[in-house]
Amino acid sequence: MVDDQDLAKSFFVEKLGFIVKEDIADKQTGHRWLVVSPTHTNNVDIILTLAPTQQKPLIGKQGGEGVLLILQTQNFDESYQQMLAKGIEFCESPRMEPYGKVAIFKDLCGNKWDLIELY
Repeated sequence: MVDDQDLAKSFFVEKLGFIVKEDIADKQTGHRWLVVSPTHTNNVDIILTLAPTQQKPLIGKQGGEGVLLILQTQNFDESYQQMLAKGIEFCESPRMEPYGKVAIFKDLCGNKWDLIELY
């Protein structure tokens, strides 16, 4: 859920390098179907849904206090540097784990994501 679909679209496309798979507005209802996806995969889509008024307090808390989603990369260092240059907020410095290199970042709504390169 997002509170501004245009800002969300811009964030995912310009800062994370996602592609827009669908962006369809229904002029009669005002509903907009906006789907983005990482460019390196065809099996993951994220629907950027405009939050109804009663759900706006939940924006940015879809994962609770934990990580909501994982963004896997083939080159952690390159992706990390590109994201920093684009103003992505990281919650920590990169760290090595038994499964790979990882760092937590926030999307524009405050949801936490893992950027990870698996071994």
